[in-house]
Amino acid sequence: MILEDAVDFLRQAPPLAFLEPEALRSLARKASLEFYPAGTAVLGPGGAGEGFVLAVRKGLLAAGSDTGCACAPDQEPTWGEGEVAGWSVERAVAREDAVCILLEPAAVADALRPVEGLTDFLEDRLTEPVLELGLEGVAREIPPWAASRRPLAALRAGEAVRPGEPVACGATLREAARLMSATARDALVVLGPEGRTAGVITDRDFRARAVEQGLPPDTPVERVMSSPVISLDAQASCFDALMAMTRHHLRHVVVMAGSKPAGVLSAQDLLLRQAGSPPALAARAVRAASVEELSAIAPLLDKLAMGLLREGARASVLGRIVGGLRETLAARACQLAEEALGPPPAPYALMLLGRAARREGPALCPLWNAVVHQEAPGASGWFERLGSFLAEALELMNIAPAPGAPSAASREWRGTPQEWDARLDRWAQSPPEDPACLDLRPVHGQLHLAEALRVRLAGRMVLSGSPPASRPGAGLAERVADGVRRMAWRTGVPRIATAERALGLHRLDAAGEDLVWAAEYLAAWGWVGEPLRPGPLARAMERMCRAAWKRAGEVSR
Repeated sequence: MILEDAVDFLRQAPPLAFLEPEALRSLARKASLEFYPAGTAVLGPGGAGEGFVLAVRKGLLAAGSDTGCACAPDQEPTWGEGEVAGWSVERAVAREDAVCILLEPAAVADALRPVEGLTDFLEDRLTEPVLELGLEGVAREIPPWAASRRPLAALRAGEAVRPGEPVACGATLREAARLMSATARDALVVLGPEGRTAGVITDRDFRARAVEQGLPPDTPVERVMSSPVISLDAQASCFDALMAMTRHHLRHVVVMAGSKPAGVLSAQDLLLRQAGSPPALAARAVRAASVEELSAIAPLLDKLAMGLLREGARASVLGRIVGGLRETLAARACQLAEEALGPPPAPYALMLLGRAARREGPALCPLWNAVVHQEAPGASGWFERLGSFLAEALELMNIAPAPGAPSAASREWRGTPQEWDARLDRWAQSPPEDPACLDLRPVHGQLHLAEALRVRLAGRMVLSGSPPASRPGAGLAERVADGVRRMAWRTGVPRIATAERALGLHRLDAAGEDLVWAAEYLAAWGWVGEPLRPGPLARAMERMCRAAWKRAGEVSR
């Protein structure tokens, strides 16, 4: 075996892949290469590789039923190309012809010990340091372009400024205040007699010069405006705008589109714009004046999610940020519907269901939705129109439910508390085909209506004695989410996100901590999309997640 070939291979085999090159070279010098025909007992008492740590170069090892494992064939622990079977493996057989590099256990232990988590990894123990190693692997799967963020130097001032209507000299403070409130702005351009920029009036000017001096509301704006002003062309970069503010000790600059002012750019605007920040997107969503404006925000969520993952954010944090932004889009769409349809005839709550309720990825997952509302004359027709409005809005944002999925546009997914209770009774007897729709999160309106419904749902499912199982063909992440939901119902854990439920179960000693890390890791792939051909690190992490879920199931029984 050529030394450098062995080192190059071990560099791709976790957890050895995380070692420094010299440590790998030291291991490779003492290694040997062996071939095992299919059916050979490799690890365990009398195994051909007994007493060694094996790095699988080619082929497949498995702890199948004929080696004492009680797993189904498609769920048995396996070690394929690039994976390392450590001393924690009791027995393993070559499922197909295999070539393995044999490493001395003592040498491997000495090499792994200085790096936190590597020994746990080799022993297939899913701990927090191992989770971090796995998340590094998930982040590496994200191409740079998918998480690109534009620095201030690459963003034009004209792109960052919000076009706004100016006020003319002679306008009163009352008129300026009304315009600022109506457009949710903290500054306005003041035009002089010839239509040129004469100054800027800001919320600070109102506080420091109008309110403190006790000026009456009909005072002309030029009495309190800031003048002269610093302006720059719309084609200038936001970095230039920031430098101008810094040089002149200002918090606002006027952005010019030719000879006319396009609007006022503030330091706060630049802070929010920088790196496509969550506060910037939330602020844009809250003040969006149309569904079209919301549809321009939705595509930005995916790059935000990818960028946060590359920076080391965990899936649970990502859920609170990006999932929360999705909820803001849905809530704002409801508000726009109320503006278009008129005031709702009865109190109501909008709920998100499934992945969106659990705040899981991908960023643009379909927003399953439903409505619970009080009874009132005309309520049925109004909420039907609300459901249709939401369906069109979500379609424009590319986050609409698929046909047949939960949607308030369908009569099946809206109704009074009494009508919902009847549905819950039916579900307790005959659960829905996809149990994910049993996850509910209130996002708009009278939230207590939906919270009460969620509590009644959990109670009925527990009393039914047979909470719904996963749908046929469900993957590991979905089975874990469904199983953790059932465990949370039985133990009274009120959380909705899978990782948060797992943490609640662990705190009640109803599940091991490894289930928390498994939920975090599986949720991370939900934001990125599972790879078509998972590498050694992803396969090893899935094996550990599967084992953590199996142990949790045994504890829950």
